[in-house]
Amino acid sequence: MEAVAAIKAEIAEKIEWQARRIDEATTLISQIESKEQREVLIMRYIENKTWAEILEARDCDNIGSQYELHKRAIASLQKVLDGDSIGSK
Repeated sequence: MEAVAAIKAEIAEKIEWQARRIDEATTLISQIESKEQREVLIMRYIENKTWAEILEARDCDNIGSQYELHKRAIASLQKVLDGDSIGSK
């Protein structure tokens, strides 16, 4: 029974660690000015949606436009991480 309790404690610790990482990522993403960029990052990395699911959720049929949006979102997130002001341009 001790082994089971230890495994449960380890799982709970890992779940808590993951929840903190998700909160940190969400906080960083929320600093991006563009709502669309925030949405695509949240759907892709927090909600773990596939590109097909993202297209459906965003009512879009052009995967290229979503890839481009994602690329801009990653650049915006990098600016947040670098401490640059997103709204300064």
